[in-house]
Amino acid sequence: MKVSCQATCQKCYHELGRRQDLDVNDLVWHCPSCNRIYLCDIGLAHLGTSFSCPFDNTVVIKEEVDKSMIKKEGIPGANDQKTEDLYHKFLTQDKKSKHSKGSSKLLSTFLRSKISELNDIDQLTIPFLLQLVNIPAFKIKSPDKLIKIKTRKELLEALGIQNEGIINFLYAALFNFERIPYALETRLAVFIPFILSNISRIEIYETGSSKHNLHLINTTGDETLVYCMDDDLDIKDIEKLANNVFSIDFKKYPKVKRVFLVANSFSYMAKVLIKKYESALTAMNEKPSKESSTLFKSIPISIWQPNPRKLEFQNVSLV
Repeated sequence: MKVSCQATCQKCYHELGRRQDLDVNDLVWHCPSCNRIYLCDIGLAHLGTSFSCPFDNTVVIKEEVDKSMIKKEGIPGANDQKTEDLYHKFLTQDKKSKHSKGSSKLLSTFLRSKISELNDIDQLTIPFLLQLVNIPAFKIKSPDKLIKIKTRKELLEALGIQNEGIINFLYAALFNFERIPYALETRLAVFIPFILSNISRIEIYETGSSKHNLHLINTTGDETLVYCMDDDLDIKDIEKLANNVFSIDFKKYPKVKRVFLVANSFSYMAKVLIKKYESALTAMNEKPSKESSTLFKSIPISIWQPNPRKLEFQNVSLV
């Protein structure tokens, strides 16, 4: 894609000149006010560690070529449409597709653009992606062959070649924040390392195969069980939740130290009942010394809900 620098330097000092053939994922300087594009910072005004547009003094940002060009071309509805819609409208003008390394199958520029953005999410780890594609709903053939892939980008490309639906799912879950199956669990898996820094493994379960949705294991072997509900949790949902959360088989999970309940939101009455049930969540961790005695350990519960349009969750206080 040919891109021209709009700086007014009398002489261009960029090694490749004012006009370059760039990939849609290459970075350029973009002015969010006047939508001018600059290929380097020489022709920009310096503001401490920042740079500003020489035409209107707006601080410029580094952005991928496709995003900057979408704004520059002034596509109707650019302020209203989803990023995915804008990408589709703009990128389909570029008919070129590229061969994925080691494969004769083509990945569209549109799909590569999504892969590039997904690759920027460091917390979207290779082990979690390999867990995710084991869910039959994603229809990935021979997932065992993917284990040898070393980088996240190569793994995402391989997944896109087998079934571009999984790339579309990840983009819908992590960028468009759509309420679709497994989206809440995936967003939480990306967020978990920010609150539990010693997590070594995140397992995701197919709906119906387990009562909990995510199983978190830290470096010391301690475990956290996560129950996700796509709905806004109200009092009518508590009975179902109670049957699952408060009847955990602790013989199967003896190292469970905490439980997370996750929903898009919690009503006041739902929080009241969860707090009431909290004291009932106990486990026998070892054989009692006497037949008449019992030994129970309380397992703390915390509830979490997503922050709107962000890859973040907030801990909701129980009333």
